[in-house]
Amino acid sequence: MRQTLNIPLAINLPLTVNLNLNLARGIIKTTSANNFSASTSTTLTGGSDSSYVDGPMSKSGTIAFTFPLGRNGHYKLLSISAPGINTTFKAMYANLDPSEIHSFSSKDTLLNDISTNEYWAFERTAGTANVSVSLYRDNMGCSYDTLDNSKIAAYNGSSWKDLGQGSTSGNDSLGTITTNGVSTVYGIYTLATTDTFDCVPCRADAGEDRIIDGEPVTIIGINKASQDLSYDWRPMESMPINGYPFAFVGADTQLEFTLVVSNNKNCKASDQVFVTRIPRPLPLLNHGCVVPIRN
Repeated sequence: MRQTLNIPLAINLPLTVNLNLNLARGIIKTTSANNFSASTSTTLTGGSDSSYVDGPMSKSGTIAFTFPLGRNGHYKLLSISAPGINTTFKAMYANLDPSEIHSFSSKDTLLNDISTNEYWAFERTAGTANVSVSLYRDNMGCSYDTLDNSKIAAYNGSSWKDLGQGSTSGNDSLGTITTNGVSTVYGIYTLATTDTFDCVPCRADAGEDRIIDGEPVTIIGINKASQDLSYDWRPMESMPINGYPFAFVGADTQLEFTLVVSNNKNCKASDQVFVTRIPRPLPLLNHGCVVPIRN
């Protein structure tokens, strides 16, 4: 499967990739209801900030694999080591606060601080193998003083467990971090530290795609003011009211609008919304009709 679209490709039915998943350009949007799966023989090529899977994805087999996950213009992979026997795993990325799902009140002692910027959902849905897990670090996450103190944390159903730091790649700002050995925890994963984090959200929500009937102006997106965040809508010529998210769409047209949110940690998150305008039909005028009657 080769994804080369400029607009997101939405998966509206269960789909399995049996050979190579080549992510060259574009985003694949998936949902839990319409499972997107990689078979035992699937390999991955590509994957970047401009091409990834936004939503859940499953993988079966006995080979190491990288889930090409992402959100808001950031490639946020999750990689697993080779399972010892055929096992199915499911993974998803979200740049949301994991403490809104599971409180940080119960955690291992050495987890001094846990990220509130992002999480990965990682499940084992079939089989019994355990694997080591690697997560991708970039400026969408929380900033920290030193990579040496970073760890992976995972919620086991009752508390946040310290999965350690087995290895890292890249530099202090970009790269991966891997669990210290195989993990037996399945659920929410995120980054943690024995030190402290500085967490500023990096997320954008341009709202749902819209179809408007008649009037050419409609409000779009979610615009939340914050002293730590700036909002930039593009194209600006379609945002005529002091930068607020009002879209002007001509008749019989579809326009793409992009929201770019920047925080004070130099992280940019982007999201797109498509607005289609369907003109109202002209009213039918009843002028009457006179039919001559012949004798």
